[in-house]
Amino acid sequence: MKKLFAVLTFVILCVVACSRESLTIPEPVTINTETLKEYVLPPKLNRTLINVVVKEARSFRKKDANLLMPPPLTHCEMFPDDCQLWDTIIFNGKDQINVVFVADGWVDYINNDEDVGVLGYNMRVDSLIASLLDYTPFDDREEDFNFFTYRTIPNSTPFSDGMSVHSHPTNSEVEDIITTPWNVFRNYAGLPRYTHISDDDRDRLYDSLIQPPTGYLKNKKIYAVILSAGETFAGSGEFDKQFAHNQKLVVSIISKSTEAPFGGLMQNLFIHEWGGHSIGDQDDEYVDSLYAANAPTYDAVVWDYDDRENVTADTINDRKWDAILIPPFINYIQGARYVDDKYRSTEANMMRFINTQFSELNRILIDWRIDDEL
Repeated sequence: MKKLFAVLTFVILCVVACSRESLTIPEPVTINTETLKEYVLPPKLNRTLINVVVKEARSFRKKDANLLMPPPLTHCEMFPDDCQLWDTIIFNGKDQINVVFVADGWVDYINNDEDVGVLGYNMRVDSLIASLLDYTPFDDREEDFNFFTYRTIPNSTPFSDGMSVHSHPTNSEVEDIITTPWNVFRNYAGLPRYTHISDDDRDRLYDSLIQPPTGYLKNKKIYAVILSAGETFAGSGEFDKQFAHNQKLVVSIISKSTEAPFGGLMQNLFIHEWGGHSIGDQDDEYVDSLYAANAPTYDAVVWDYDDRENVTADTINDRKWDAILIPPFINYIQGARYVDDKYRSTEANMMRFINTQFSELNRILIDWRIDDEL
């Protein structure tokens, strides 16, 4: 058996040996590398970097497709000095007359220089002060006033108008209430141009103005000029001693008045309301039958207030300015304080048309009032 196994093994080995001798080894292939240069791929490392960048970009788009970019900085965030709550503009001494501009309906947001943003408010305040001090008789009284600003500016989106409109029985305007820091509104007593502030908001404003950082005003009379972002031509000015519930705060309200044709008369409106009514303590010298009809019911406090020194109802026994003016400047012209049967001193002046100057009588009375306050 062992001999048979050995024989078979010998035969197999012989066959394998013979097969190897008959194999033909091919010649090596010669490659022309010059023709392949343009097809050579970049190094593997570069391909890896490219793949990583593409992969990360795709991942970012997928995971952060709804990611919002951070909002741009508001004006107050970029320029905090423009937005500090309290700022002194002109200070001439502790015994001078204190005028505080108060923001209402202005906001802090981007693209605000000509709209209802804080920068627009600051620009208008500067313009109002400059206009007042260039207007007779205030141009000779600059040193008698201190001017401040109180910026109550919420960080929110702009309002469509910035001043509330209250409905009224005699006026069908649709009520539109806008929440602003001091809630000023127009359409008071049924007049679209007549602005007002409630007693509660008025007292709240006074309490705010005498707290730090505005504590300087405590125990002092304050002339507050609320500058509203409202676009409708509207304003009002309280008489100095008219409101018994708070003798230390006298409020004027004016809108920024961008609507035509009054867009350029915001400064005149301020001079009429604050300069004529609030510090000047003078009556309007025009006729307004709608207000005359509504005032006894809806604005009795003003209606029942005695005629101021620039208006008289009696040209026989109460010729008020005979002792003030000299001939030929003494005139009694019919039509004043909203009715036909009261009289004024001139045909046209700032208390009748706000695009004019104060009359000689107006100027004298304002000077006297300023002297009384000092």
